[in-house]
Amino acid sequence: MAISGAEYERRPGLQRLLAALSPKPPFDTLIVSEVSRLGRDTVMNLLVIKRLRDAGITIYSYLDGREVSLDDEQGEMNAFLQSMLASGERRKAAQRSTDKYTQQARAGFVTGGRTFGYTNLKVHGHVDRTINESEAAVVVQIFTR
Repeated sequence: MAISGAEYERRPGLQRLLAALSPKPPFDTLIVSEVSRLGRDTVMNLLVIKRLRDAGITIYSYLDGREVSLDDEQGEMNAFLQSMLASGERRKAAQRSTDKYTQQARAGFVTGGRTFGYTNLKVHGHVDRTINESEAAVVVQIFTR
């Protein structure tokens, strides 16, 4: 199951990373592709960066080719802007997903998960439902009773 980058408590990898900070982290450098990999919420991201930095961890973003730091105004501003952009991208991605599912629903395609009594089938890139006869019989029995 995918977990949103705006979620911090339920992300097991992030929780393991943060738990490794105490009492003394077994590493001194964290390399990420970009700041958004830490999370996609501006305020929470800055708190994670601060916790890592306070534990003595140096953070490098290899796509940006620079250190992620809150040690001076420029570093703080860069971390803030990168976190804000990641947060904005999360909101845009959510909107794109909602738009896609809305279009599929209007076209009569399945946009949710499994429903008892039906089998989901992929048809031309979309999911469609067909009646599952054995499960449908159970549904009919329930409604008959």
